[in-house]
Amino acid sequence: MIIARDIYKNFGTNAVLKGISFEVNIGEVLAVIGSSGSGKSTMLRCLNRLEYINSGYIEVDNEILCQGDPAKYSPNSVLQSISRNMGMVFQQFNLFPHFSVLRNVTVALTHVRKMSKEDARETAMQALVKTGLDKKADEYPYQLSGGQQQRVAISRALALNPRYLCFDEPTSSLDPELTSEVLSVLRKLSQEKTTMIVVTHEMAFAREIADRVIFMDDGLVAEKGTPEDIFRNPKNPRTVQFLKKFSD
Repeated sequence: MIIARDIYKNFGTNAVLKGISFEVNIGEVLAVIGSSGSGKSTMLRCLNRLEYINSGYIEVDNEILCQGDPAKYSPNSVLQSISRNMGMVFQQFNLFPHFSVLRNVTVALTHVRKMSKEDARETAMQALVKTGLDKKADEYPYQLSGGQQQRVAISRALALNPRYLCFDEPTSSLDPELTSEVLSVLRKLSQEKTTMIVVTHEMAFAREIADRVIFMDDGLVAEKGTPEDIFRNPKNPRTVQFLKKFSD
């Protein structure tokens, strides 16, 4: 489980997160929706220490990532333990253009996890099978579609066998046909009870796949609940206004 309480994050004088709280349970898919600039991506990046919070409390698997005002982070041994269990997939694919698909997936296994080349290859191929890219292992990113490149990025995260997978708008740079490729992989992962936090603008995906949904607005969690709660019976006027844009 991930527990976040009263998270504040400023960039200079700009308050981006204004005291948000949420939980993520093992085996569930949490979808995070909201307008651009609402703080969704920053929230996700704070879980991965790509950004550091100003104050609040974050706990992952009974280990405290940080706490206090100002926030004090745990020793490196604890932070590294938490990081090993948090996979991240970005909007941009962040692949090495001069590496093959297979090497893009194995590089972290050999350099970070210190696996042998043989074990890394086997693990990487298993991840590529999951995303339907095992036949593309020897190709290079420029030979792939955008959807395939994002699936390589998902394979890279999967290969590290994290307990949590975080997705930051994984389909935002893809056209509708390629988007369906990536969402299909996420559906498969959800069926396998992979714990996922997905920042998304794909309302149909959030409605269909998520176990719970958070709606963020202006740095706050304005509303949270099941997809049924959020999409069929929203309580907050800002949620109603936001969802209306997708029904017009």
